[in-house]
Amino acid sequence: MLAIIGGTGLTRLANLEVSRRQGVRTPYGEPSAPLTFGAIHGVPVIFLARHGDAHTIPPHQVNYRANLWR
Repeated sequence: MLAIIGGTGLTRLANLEVSRRQGVRTPYGEPSAPLTFGAIHGVPVIFLARHGDAHTIPPHQVNYRANLWR
């Protein structure tokens, strides 16, 4: 499985076939957005929008520890 943490321009991956979205909690709080599970050309992937789904989280407020936990 491939994990992608995307920034500007990657919030909508053209070839991503989404199967589900799932919110998670970590010891550091919630990540920037729910995890998006799917596949790109048959390869399973998980995508996380680093600045939030609507790109509303500025760089100095991104919860990096939650985004990278596990």
